[in-house]
Amino acid sequence: MSNTIHTIAPISLDNLKLYFADKTINYLVDYKNSKLQGQKLLTYLGNLDLKADIQIDDARDPEFLELLKVYFESTTLVNVPSLERAAIQVLFEYRGLVPSDFFSEFIQNNQEVLSSWTSKLDSLVLYNTWIINDQAAKDEVSSFPLDETDSIDGINWVSLLKHEDFYFYFQTVDFSNLKNYTRYFNENLFKGKNLYTFWANEKNPMFLITWGILEQQINSTEWATLLNKATQEIKDQENATSV
Repeated sequence: MSNTIHTIAPISLDNLKLYFADKTINYLVDYKNSKLQGQKLLTYLGNLDLKADIQIDDARDPEFLELLKVYFESTTLVNVPSLERAAIQVLFEYRGLVPSDFFSEFIQNNQEVLSSWTSKLDSLVLYNTWIINDQAAKDEVSSFPLDETDSIDGINWVSLLKHEDFYFYFQTVDFSNLKNYTRYFNENLFKGKNLYTFWANEKNPMFLITWGILEQQINSTEWATLLNKATQEIKDQENATSV
């Protein structure tokens, strides 16, 4: 028996009750026929905080592209796999990491928000240094331009960090983009959680290598093996069907 419930939003009370009895249930929201659209839907799903995805039949559909734009700009932190996969594909195309122009028009029309996302994402290489309990590391991060923003506009860049394939993004870090985002690095700005909650996970090779070196549990040869494995997995996924 499938644990996926096909529904519209808002989800009926009867269907919501099923989740409280069985936490393995996932909801697949029919976006086209839902009463909630755009930011209203993201706010709704973010508040419910249950396992839900949005059914997308065509990633070039204008309705989906408008929702994707809202997602990139939203102040609501959500977990929506279809939007996360699309955002990763957009960023890879934006950075020239994949030979595709699937989202070329979307990229052309959303340069400002993409620039904002990539500045924060690139700067995670500084955050990876910041978390080292070493004064020299702290001084190195402090030498970069200071940015004390606590804006949560476009907050969902942090949602991508749970995806192993996303870390291919860091193959082309723009070092001119790096900023010392002190408030993102130190405060609980992500739905009451700190950045470390999202960064320190087993799918993040950058965190794992930092942790491994500090704990003396990994050497450069092992790291090269891990990197080669991850790169091959990314190539395999690129050959799969796009979003």
